[in-house]
Amino acid sequence: SNAPAWGIHSWHDVSDLIIVNNTVFDNGLGGIIIGNGDNYGTAGPLIHNNSTINNNIIFNNPQGIREYGSNCTKIGPNNVYQNNLVSGNSTNFQLCGGKTPTGTVTVSAADLASLFVNYKPDGTGDYHLKLNSPAINRGTTTCAAGVSNCAPAFDYDGISRPQGSAHDIGAYEYVGSGSTPAFDFTLSNGGAKSVTQGTSVTNTVTATLNSGTSQSVTFSASGLPSGVTASFSAGSCTPT
Repeated sequence: SNAPAWGIHSWHDVSDLIIVNNTVFDNGLGGIIIGNGDNYGTAGPLIHNNSTINNNIIFNNPQGIREYGSNCTKIGPNNVYQNNLVSGNSTNFQLCGGKTPTGTVTVSAADLASLFVNYKPDGTGDYHLKLNSPAINRGTTTCAAGVSNCAPAFDYDGISRPQGSAHDIGAYEYVGSGSTPAFDFTLSNGGAKSVTQGTSVTNTVTATLNSGTSQSVTFSASGLPSGVTASFSAGSCTPT
């Protein structure tokens, strides 16, 4: 979000892309541009073709998804645009050669609040899917001709797809009742330390967020040998 131009911008000698399961919003010029131009000689593909643009959430951009390149002469006929969710863009699709997107989910601006847990235009919100979001189970695994495995097996949190009857649209897969993946974190430290009797030693403990919404974690120590004590400079932290 909030890119000065396009959220996802393809250009120069590019072709055969897979742009799938992104959440793209509030950018200066548009959401996704599928382009080809300013080519570097003749070594690269001079026609952008066979790209898969599926399962993306594109909203609140001046342009949604656009093909562009020398008045469409550098855009091939086999790019596919399937099961994208669009809302609040001035134009949703500008495609070359009479292409028609399929499986598009259109959400009104009034219903945008039903999409995410907590949408904020500056990118600081929670863009996991809300219960009954129109993006749930609306994705596809079909690719452009000659392309396979274009649908990711995991979402941005590492949650396996699909969780329901079909892949969800957007960066996050809905995981059931509630709204976000379970809070999970890992602990790491500075490695093993040795200490002689009657002295002390320090170590650094780091809590790293794996998934879900971060919560406070309280530190404690147990199982210490007789006569040994442990303390923490901060008794709790919030994993990041």
